[in-house]
This record gives sequence, structure tokens and C-alpha cells, in this order.
Amino acid sequence: MLNPSLQDSDHVSHGPSGIMDDGDDSGLDNEEEFLPPATTTSGFDVDHVKRQFDQDIEDARRLSQQSFTETERNKQRMHFILERQQGWDKTTWEGHNFLHYLAYDHNPKPSVSLQWLMARAIVKLPYLMGAMDKSKRTPLTAALSVGNERFSYAVCKNLGSKTLERIKPALMSECEYHDNDREVTCLHTALICDFSSEELREVIFTIICSFVPEKMFSVTDNRGRTPLHLAVEYERCCKTQVNIVKELLYRGPHALDVTISTYNRTFSVYQYHEDSRRETERRFTQRLTKEARDGKPKLNDSKSDLKKATTKLDTGAMGPPRLPVDRLGLVGSGVKRRDSIPLVSASRDREGHKLYLDTQVEPSSGRGSPIPSAQSAINSILQKEEEQAEAAKNISEQLKLLYLRTQTPDRASRSLRIQDEQGT
Repeated sequence: MLNPSLQDSDHVSHGPSGIMDDGDDSGLDNEEEFLPPATTTSGFDVDHVKRQFDQDIEDARRLSQQSFTETERNKQRMHFILERQQGWDKTTWEGHNFLHYLAYDHNPKPSVSLQWLMARAIVKLPYLMGAMDKSKRTPLTAALSVGNERFSYAVCKNLGSKTLERIKPALMSECEYHDNDREVTCLHTALICDFSSEELREVIFTIICSFVPEKMFSVTDNRGRTPLHLAVEYERCCKTQVNIVKELLYRGPHALDVTISTYNRTFSVYQYHEDSRRETERRFTQRLTKEARDGKPKLNDSKSDLKKATTKLDTGAMGPPRLPVDRLGLVGSGVKRRDSIPLVSASRDREGHKLYLDTQVEPSSGRGSPIPSAQSAINSILQKEEEQAEAAKNISEQLKLLYLRTQTPDRASRSLRIQDEQGT
């Protein structure tokens, strides 16, 4: 007869050692230990916020393509905003709110403009303009960094002054310290990003200056540069840059007090500008030396005529004499190049002589001569060099005048003193 205490298995208790009776199979059911993590199971591997943003943009695009009267169109668009805005402060896995998502240009069909959606979303949610994603970018900085001119235009040209004033306190987030090696502020980014034209950069940048916090003009990037430092760099000098520097000096003159320390030297903004000019000239000289060492600019007797003709362009000559196509050679050292323009060579064939210019020159087929095209390219380069030098001179004078007007004689003297090439 069995022990009564063992007859009722429900009263059997197991100790903490985990040992079980052979008849108890409850411990064999451990499939959950081998299930994939919850984040990879169905429904968890989808960014639902991103999916909703995509749907909102697709619906907005369809709405844009419908025909309405102006009154009905405005009514439909406002209804769309009011109906969807509640979820636009949520963020994707990349930390993008809806304004970020529009700024990064996720419109699958860019031919359909969604500027109305951008502008109205900002009007309703201006505080989101100060939110940073995981890349430490606000929506405006994100739009500038990826070249989304429609978003930049919507912010700067489609919004009223009251909305821009509401954006200003939100952008204080860009004035705080961030351990970030990307663009620091929308001002920094607007100076170095791509625009379809320098004229548009000037327009957008000037308007941005009107609504950012004053503190932003003195914020430095990871190399200690304020927006003013970036603006006065020699390689950025052009006609429109003169007005950009003027705007920066008007809106944020305190940036003149920010110095940059490099090695054993400290640069004022003016000294930084002059040093960037010297650096540009140094790189240009190094490039010529490298080309000479590699044999690229080798000038022989068969190419001397083109060199002489090129030199005459500097003294007002009408143009170089006509030369056979196969006698084209390297342009002489009298022609200067902008350092920011990459070297591109053009050749008649792979084995023929090459004309080393900053822009590609294709020899024309048939009876035409490539000399007019070469001359046009040379003239364009020379004109850009002259404009750059003239703009740099104008910017230099602006800096000098403001230093003399706003600083003590001793400090102005130290800020404007230029060391020679040896640093003495």
C-alpha cells in the first residue's frame, strides 16, 4: 500500500532547487525562453509614427491635387491640419517629429508642393521648431542641411511676423551646449549648405537672422567658429556674402569679441579672415607645385603661344591667336583659380594634350576651334577671382570699421594687427 502522503500529487511541493518528480512535466514547457525579443515580433518591428507621417504626407499630396475654389481649398487645408496635428509631436525612431519629417524632405513626389502643409503645421505647433532629433538638429537646421529649399522658404517667406516671434524662444535650444560635431545652429548651417543660388542664400539667411535669438550669433561650433567667422572665410567671399556679413555685424556685433585659439596663437575675427585668405593662397600654390611635380602643367615650345595669349587676357587683349586643336597646352601661371573649384581636365582624346582648367572645355567638332570656349572659361575664372578679391576687401573694411568704432584703441589695435608669413 502506498504512502497516503504520496497519493495526492496536488500536495507535493518542490523545493527551490528546481528538482521535480519524473511524473511532473510542467517544467518541460519552456518555449518562451526561445521566442524572439518582443521588439522583433509582429507589430513591434514597425515604426508606427513614421508610418503615420507617411500616410499624412500622402493624404496631403492628394489633397493638393484636388480642384477647389480658393475659399474651399483653404477650408479643406485647415480641416486637414486640425484633424491630424494631435499626433505630430510624436517622434520616429530617429527622433523626428512631423516638422523634422517634412524638413528631411520625405515627400515621395516633390513635384507636388507641400509648402502649405509646412507653413500651417508650424503655425499650429511653433514649439516643435526647437525640438532636436537624435542628430541634434532642429527642423530648420535639418532642412538646410539636406538642401530642402521648400521648407526653408516656407519658414522664411510664408510665415507672418507673429509666428516667427513664437519660433524665436523655441530656437534657444540651439544656443545651448551640445556635444555635437554636426552643424551647431541654423545660422551656421545656412552659411555652409547648398543653395540653388547665392542670391537665395542671402534672402533666406537675412530673414533667419531676423527671428533667431540674439545669443545665437555668438554660438560657436566644435572649432570655435561663430556664424560670423564662417561668413568671413575667404573662400566664401562673393558679392552676396558682403551683405550677409553686414547683416551679421548688425544683428550680432558681440561675435567680434569671440576669438579662436589655434596652436600658440589667438585670432580675432579680422585676423581669422586674413588668415583664411593666406591659407587659400597657400593651397593654391601647393596645387601648382604638385601639378608641376606630376608633369601636368609642363609647358613646352608647342604650347608657349597659348601661354602668351592667356597672359594678354590680363592686360585687356582681345583674345588669343587661333591654334590647331592638337597644339593646345596648359594655361600659364598668370591665370588664377578659385581654391573652392575642383580641378577638372578636358582632353580631345585620352592620349592627346590636356587643357587644365577649373571647368571642363570640350573641343568642338568639325571646323570650330576650342579657343573661344577656352577663352570664355578663362574669362569666367578671372571674373570670379576679381569678384572674390573685391568682396574680401569690402568685408575686411567692414570688420576694421566696427572694431575701431566699438573697441578701445588698444584692443582694436591688437585685433587688427596682422602677423607676417613667419608669424613674427
